[in-house]
Amino acid sequence: MVPGTTTGYIKKYPKSLICFNPEFLREASFLQDFVNTDRIVIGAVNDQVSRRVSAMYQAVLPLAPIFQTDPTSAEMVKYMANCFLATKVIFANEMTEICEKLGINYPEVKKMVVADKRILDGHLDITTLRGFGGKCFPKDLLALRAMASGKGVDTKILDAVWAKNLKVRKVKDWEEIPFAVSPAFGNRS
Repeated sequence: MVPGTTTGYIKKYPKSLICFNPEFLREASFLQDFVNTDRIVIGAVNDQVSRRVSAMYQAVLPLAPIFQTDPTSAEMVKYMANCFLATKVIFANEMTEICEKLGINYPEVKKMVVADKRILDGHLDITTLRGFGGKCFPKDLLALRAMASGKGVDTKILDAVWAKNLKVRKVKDWEEIPFAVSPAFGNRS
C-alpha cells in the first residue's frame, strides 16, 4: 500500500481499528526472516491498537525492536527499504559491468569493499538474470514513483534505477504476476 493508503481506510471506516504493520520478509526465507527480524513497525493512529499489536509481537519475539509510528510513516518505511535495496542491486550491476570492462573480478572487489563495516554485503551479489525482479522491488519502486509523481516530487534516482533494471534484467518476471505492476507505473519492457 503506497503511503497514505491506511490513513484513507481509517477515514473511510472510522469505527474500525486499523493499523499498518509492514513485513520485511524474503520469499525464499520468510520463516527465518520472521523469527530473526531486525525490526517490527506498527503504524496506527489509535494508541490502543498500537499497544495491542505491540504486545502480541512482544509475546512471540521478545527481543525484536518495535517501532510505533503513524500509518503513513510505516508504509513509507516499507517502500523506502525496498527502493533502497533495489537501488543497491542496480548499483552492484553497474559495478559488475565496470569490473568486466576493466578485466577484473567483481566478487573479489566486492569482498574487499564490504570489509568496510558501513557497507553491508546484502544485495550486492549478481545473478545470471541481472537486475531485480520478483514481486516486491518492481511493485514497490513503481508504486512509489507514481505516488511521488502525483505529488510533484522529482524521482530521477528511482527513474534511473528502473530504466537501468529494464535494460539489464534478462527475465521480467514481474510481468507474470497479475496486478503486481501496471503500465501506468512505467512497466514498459
